[in-house]
Amino acid sequence: MISFDKFQKTITDSRKSGMNKYKDIMSQFHDDINIATSREFQKHFNGFYRIRRNIYN
Repeated sequence: MISFDKFQKTITDSRKSGMNKYKDIMSQFHDDINIATSREFQKHFNGFYRIRRNIYN
């Protein structure tokens, strides 16, 4: 069984990692990038939010 301290550290590390990814994505937004056409921004955004598209439309 995992100890509470190890569990708490894992969750904290995971949140920090997620926040760093979010900050990187949002920093691209503020650099005058057109997010509607930027494939790089969309790739990171979709990966962070795990956007799924219906391929049968």
